[in-house]
Amino acid sequence: MDLKTQISTVSTCIITLFLLSAQAFRRVCYFTNWSCDLLEPAAHFCIKDIDPQYCSHLIYAFANINTSTLELSPTRPDDVGVNGSKPRYEKFNEFKLAYPELKTLLSVGGSLQQSLGFAKAVSDAQSRRLFSINTVEYLRRWNFDGLDLDWEYPGDPLGTKRNYTLLLHDLRLQFSEEASQSGKPRLLISIAAPVSPEKREKGFQVENVAREVDFINLMAYDFFGGWNKIAGFNSPLYGRKSDPRFSPSMNVEWTVNQWIVNGADRQKLTVGIAGYGVAYILTNDTDYSVGAEVVGPADKGPYRHMKGQLSYYEICEVFENATYEWDPVQKSPYAYINNKWVGYDNNRSVTEKVDWMVEQNLGGVMIWSFDLDDFKGTFCKQGKFPLLKSIHQAVAKHFPEIELQPSTTTTTTGTSTTTEPTTTSTDKPTGNDVIVPSSTKQPSTKPEWEIVPTQPPFENNNRPDSNPDSKYGNDQSENLVDDKGSVSADDGKNGGVTTTTSGLGLIAVLIALFLRDDVELKFINTGEMVSTCIITLFLLSAQAFRRVCYFTNWSCDLLEPAAHFCIKDIDPQYCSHLIYAFANINTSTLELSPTRPDDVGVNGSKPRYEKFNEFKLEYPELKTLLSVGGWLQQSLGFAKAVSDAQSRRLFSINAVEYLRRWNFDGLDLDWEYPGDPLGTKRNYTLLLHDLRLQFAEEASQSGKPRLLISIAGPASSEKREKGFEVENVFREVDFINLMAYDFFGGWNKIAGFNSPLYGRKSDPRFSPSMNVEWTVNQWIVNGADRQKLTVGIAGYGVAYILTNDTDYSVGAEVVGPADKGPYRHMKGQLSYYEICEVFENATYEWDPVQKSPYAYINNKWVGYDNNRSVTEKVDWMVEQNLGGVMIWSFDLDDFKGAFCKQGKFPLLKSIHQAVAKHFPEIELQPSTTTTTTSTSTTTEPTTTSTDRPTGNDVIVPSTTKQPSTKPEWEIVPTQPPFENNNRPDSNPDSKYGNDQSENLVDDKGSVSADDGKNGGVTTTTSGLGLIAVLIALFL
Repeated sequence: MDLKTQISTVSTCIITLFLLSAQAFRRVCYFTNWSCDLLEPAAHFCIKDIDPQYCSHLIYAFANINTSTLELSPTRPDDVGVNGSKPRYEKFNEFKLAYPELKTLLSVGGSLQQSLGFAKAVSDAQSRRLFSINTVEYLRRWNFDGLDLDWEYPGDPLGTKRNYTLLLHDLRLQFSEEASQSGKPRLLISIAAPVSPEKREKGFQVENVAREVDFINLMAYDFFGGWNKIAGFNSPLYGRKSDPRFSPSMNVEWTVNQWIVNGADRQKLTVGIAGYGVAYILTNDTDYSVGAEVVGPADKGPYRHMKGQLSYYEICEVFENATYEWDPVQKSPYAYINNKWVGYDNNRSVTEKVDWMVEQNLGGVMIWSFDLDDFKGTFCKQGKFPLLKSIHQAVAKHFPEIELQPSTTTTTTGTSTTTEPTTTSTDKPTGNDVIVPSSTKQPSTKPEWEIVPTQPPFENNNRPDSNPDSKYGNDQSENLVDDKGSVSADDGKNGGVTTTTSGLGLIAVLIALFLRDDVELKFINTGEMVSTCIITLFLLSAQAFRRVCYFTNWSCDLLEPAAHFCIKDIDPQYCSHLIYAFANINTSTLELSPTRPDDVGVNGSKPRYEKFNEFKLEYPELKTLLSVGGWLQQSLGFAKAVSDAQSRRLFSINAVEYLRRWNFDGLDLDWEYPGDPLGTKRNYTLLLHDLRLQFAEEASQSGKPRLLISIAGPASSEKREKGFEVENVFREVDFINLMAYDFFGGWNKIAGFNSPLYGRKSDPRFSPSMNVEWTVNQWIVNGADRQKLTVGIAGYGVAYILTNDTDYSVGAEVVGPADKGPYRHMKGQLSYYEICEVFENATYEWDPVQKSPYAYINNKWVGYDNNRSVTEKVDWMVEQNLGGVMIWSFDLDDFKGAFCKQGKFPLLKSIHQAVAKHFPEIELQPSTTTTTTSTSTTTEPTTTSTDRPTGNDVIVPSTTKQPSTKPEWEIVPTQPPFENNNRPDSNPDSKYGNDQSENLVDDKGSVSADDGKNGGVTTTTSGLGLIAVLIALFL
């Protein structure tokens, strides 16, 4: 291995580790570079006052963008040193000597710096690249670990929304390239994000932005302020649904959920907590309730001189003899005295918020900012940094590995003799909620730097309680002039630059856009704009709850006519996405190729691909994908396609051509499975990345919607760890079809379920990992985006021969798999319609532990899915905020409706109805086919279950049998059992179940066309797969 390869490998490992480390719960703390120079000495917060033990990331706010050179520049001379003084940047980054795990970022922008610099930086490709290169140099020079972009705010119609995404993409590429060359960890990227839906929609392509950044700092505060006519909280956790005066969107929960619904990765969301409250003058000093009418904002605070906004330590003083209440609805404290009222955050509320963030599987908490807490510990008598400390303790409760270092500074404490305030609250705060006043006041002095920031109120958004949506709160004063006529250095919303908020921002954006060169101007022609909009809409639509249905191209040619399922039998009304399985990869040309001649037409016959895609004429919202791979196609073609950059690019180009030629909307990759030590794990991620880039490029050129990418994901932890860089893979694909079945099969020694929702913790014979819940959670823990997870449901059950025909319990000992089914001839595996016939007079039970049905008769036992269990699963998926459900496959359901007497597609119909219950907009179209039904006179089977299934769970037998005929195509697929994984109940982890028969030979010696795991190719499972991988890689 040459030096270049070694450096590339090492840097790749470093980048991967950093991507994984970003999954730890972040504690992001902002330092404001103007806080050391405020008017009141008591408010001075300098770098020496920072206590980094409470933080995983420190962010220095703010830097500017030089509009001439597109370089970062300081907002204050002291940042880079004045007259030989030590630069503040240096002092700030020296904390990493004592805290080597600490990451520091430099924040660029701020409330009044959003327009000119950013607009110029995003204006064209050359500017974006220049800014990215300059940024790397500046951050490395001053020893920062990353960049935080606080653009408030990008937005259409001037094109900056799309260009902001492109800037983030260019930064990420530049940061990655520099890391690979320098051997240093990649520089991080974070952004500030608004709570306002209007700001989010106008300025952020959420899903695309989330792909490019390491984390997003959501400014989840300023929901209420001095502009409101009623008293409310700065940052309530929940809404106030009972009061129509409170907008349902004005709370943390709603805001976070909207970012997620629009494509944000939960693990990248860092939710902000502000160290200030909103204060009012009440209209009626006898009405202190939440929602009481107010005259307007309260007077300026004694130290920060912000009208209607008080830092935590100011609240301790101003409300020294107040009554303190806890609002159990919005989980927020408030206080009142005379005609003054304040809503804020305290120890209890920040703990509630952190608990909620962890429960929601979010990525971290952000604190704005150090200087707003009682950083000296002399005001609130709770020690230094009471809010930060409470946040840290709340995080450490969930993540014990986050240990608090012994403080190297002395905490000043005092004993208060103040009587605890009275309260009428039925949910009285603890002692920590009572703010003990301080008599300390500092004399006023004027700083060397004077700041004159003004800030308009947040636009109304047609809501009476809209907010300014900025880290910095809202100033309703007149330029913050103190009693002596001096301009006070307030909370520094402008980062130290004297300016106004007239039309400058809009003008700056216009100027920057018109300064584009000719090449970039071509980018915003009408066709390009339209295609960009279409792509964006398709990215957003991918967030809807998917119903993904697989069609198997061999199912029309099986041995038994009763098992024939052809394209004409598909009912697409149950599906949002149809996937055609399977295609191959030509190892010579790296082109997609059919697995059956009928796919592309034989002797002038209409190609099956065409028939398949004609469903979109009747269902225009339907998406069709072509699946490549399959159980026995996983090795040779994929290994060659991923082997090097040239092969990956060629395959991607060829895939676009093939999919467009046959009118598919995307590609589904069913590689079972990529994996180290042969390097295919990393290369598989790179292939997906190349496909996404190629699909996006083609869409921008053709004006068509971008082709979709989905992949099949295994339930096996071993397969996942060996073959999938989970977080990286999720960045590249639109969704993942998780094969959440085959947890039990013919290889087991006890009877169990094919796909149980939950585990069986009380029985040690059942592995805790062999269930849907555990499998999904492991993907999420390893970096999967919930909204991209599509969880599979299989239309077959696992059947056994019992050792003791009097023990029918779950976990009963078995001799082995049951005999082949009458139509699909799979040993130990029965389709849903075969179960209806084979177990016609059986006893049916419902297992309340694993939420699965089973049936038994004589010495036969089957565990499967039915109407009730699939409904339970869909309910659970929606509850878990997952992206959809996948069905493998059409031909395994009772598609003719002649076996189970529940009409056509009883499982699919139940899945659809379960989804529609949660998403009423998904309407079932009237079926154009006739459903055959009949009245059963069969006696309802007896059951000893205490949780008896409904009538729908009782399978009514059918007497219909079809004569056997041999198809034109004979399939000889064999499939080895899934590797043991050192578990007694391991599974084959494939869409296709497991075959324990001997080449599926029928009684006449003919080879039956079974479930076609090989997609129609006659082969064996010797060492071919492994040899193919080795050949492809060494070529």
